Amino acid sequence: MSLLWLTGCGTGIETTDKVTDKDVKKVEDYYAATSVQSSLKIEFDSVASWKQGKQFYVTNDRISLIFENSDKYSPDQIRLAGTRLTYKGYVTGSVLDNRAVVTLKFTDGVNEYRYCTNKEIQELSPNFQVPFMVDEDMVKSVAHQIVGKTLYVRTRLWYDVRTQQMIDRRQYIAVKVDSVLPGDDALPLKVVFTTLDTHEQAMLRISSGKSLQSRDFDAMFSLKNPRNEFPEISPENWLLITKGKVAEGMNKMECRMAKGSPKQIVRTPSHDGMGEYWYYDGGMFLHFEDGILKQFR
Repeated sequence: MSLLWLTGCGTGIETTDKVTDKDVKKVEDYYAATSVQSSLKIEFDSVASWKQGKQFYVTNDRISLIFENSDKYSPDQIRLAGTRLTYKGYVTGSVLDNRAVVTLKFTDGVNEYRYCTNKEIQELSPNFQVPFMVDEDMVKSVAHQIVGKTLYVRTRLWYDVRTQQMIDRRQYIAVKVDSVLPGDDALPLKVVFTTLDTHEQAMLRISSGKSLQSRDFDAMFSLKNPRNEFPEISPENWLLITKGKVAEGMNKMECRMAKGSPKQIVRTPSHDGMGEYWYYDGGMFLHFEDGILKQFR
């Protein structure tokens, strides 16, 4: 890894943007080895294999922008968010360059809606996604795999089931998955769960793996109990870690688990040994001396 040395005036300051210490690397190895992705399969069918009757959840009223005009309805009067549309097949038509582009047909039971993809059927790979829609087959497949299972949450940033607002709770704790629901365009899956110790219900918004890897199942859940992976951490410090808190005397591994990776690290030699500062967004920093937390804000 390349290091940037700030020279001039004899500062002796070393900066790097990644944590590389052996104890902190154990946390990274834990993340790599305990992902749900190893057992969770999220598969998508190509459009050519879609069956008529396939269901899609509409995430946004802006879906009216993608539909062709019709004399049976006015696009600006369409209010479909939260409803389900049924796939009715597709038709092809030639354009100026003589390509046989595909138009997908959907219905809400009253009107037929048409979406011109501007692509030929062989171009509509499993990665193709209709804007403002969530594939219900994908939601059901994920639900079938994880509902009823015990998982371990890797983030404190949950969502309130009732208000849909983000809430700051705990991480590395056991939860039981209650249901999987369709989400929105960016995060199409909602995983609703109940904590095993306090019986609080909440949810996480999850990506399907096509985008936003930082919010996929690997990043959000673990199959293994993380407490068993770090028996050297004291009960007192583990409780702090689950709440995302730190205390003087914690080592860098414990702070990494509590607060995540810093945006920047600055190392400075001092008469007490090697000093190190971890900087985070929002002005927060952690100050270590020889690997032990001495100050934080």
